[in-house]
Parts: sequence; C-alpha cells; structure tokens
Amino acid sequence: MFKNKIFWLIVLIVALVLLAWYLASRPWPKPNFIANQTNSIVVQPAENSVIEPQVIIKDKVFKVVVANEPALQREGLSSQADLAEDSGMLFVYAGYQILTFWMKDMKFNVDLLWIKDDSIVAFEKNMPAPAAGISDDQLLRYSSPVAVDKVLEFGSGTIDALGIKAGDKVIFKNI
Repeated sequence: MFKNKIFWLIVLIVALVLLAWYLASRPWPKPNFIANQTNSIVVQPAENSVIEPQVIIKDKVFKVVVANEPALQREGLSSQADLAEDSGMLFVYAGYQILTFWMKDMKFNVDLLWIKDDSIVAFEKNMPAPAAGISDDQLLRYSSPVAVDKVLEFGSGTIDALGIKAGDKVIFKNI
C-alpha cells in the first residue's frame, strides 16, 4: 500500500512539472490594462493599435501633443524644428482663464486658436518666430480676449486655409 502512495505521488509531481512547463512555454498575450498611480485600472490599446490625441476642425484631423502640465506648457513647441501640416499642440488648462502666449525660442510661425469648451472664441494668425537677437522683453505677447480653457497651436496659414472663424466647433478625441 505504501508503494502505491509513492507511485501516485510521483505521477502527481510529474503531471505538475509537465503542466508548469506547458504553461511557461505557451505564448501569453500581453495584458491590455495597467494600474495607474491611483491603483485604478486603465485600459491600454492593443499592441497594433495606437490611440493618438486628435483635434478635428472643419473635418480636418490634427494629431496633437497634449500640454496639460506646467513644464510642457512652458516649453510648448519651442523644442521643435518644424511642424507637420496635420500636427499641433493642444494646451489644456484646469479652468477658464485669460491666457498669454509668446513665441520664445520658436523656430517657425504658427496660428493659434483660443478655445472655450468646444468652441473657438478667437484666434491669432501667423504668429512669427522671433528674429535672432531679440530679447525676451521685446517678444510680442498674445492674450486671449476672454477666459478660455484650451489653446491649439498649429502651422501658420491653417486658419486661412480652412476658413476657421470664431464660433466654429472643435472635436477632441482621445484627449
């Protein structure tokens, strides 16, 4: 009877080792969720899909970098050498405020939209990159005419090319 128990114990151990080997050698899909800093679950895109933040105005889709933290808002697009026609930077603020922008260290001209909720309230066209040797105190400042919560910068000439005007709606995706 003792030999019978040893036999079944060996069979059980071999079965567990084979099961562990099978599970370890099986290609498992990567999980599509992670825990964020608040320990809640955040769904991540599948490996082959990319969820890019987008802004849509008059059926034109812009891929945007979202600047929602002070450091990124201060830097803006100044670290970029140029900007693709369908790209931009969306500045997002926690509340409504009168905002002031300048072109410090910019290398190209931009158009700028002042946005409140999902509507364009005003814009600045062809904001020029500063000429060499211009000091910070000589740079032009551009302020929103009313309190806004978002600002979109994109390539100079875009406002005219799309016929954008105050009151136009803005659609935000994956922001």
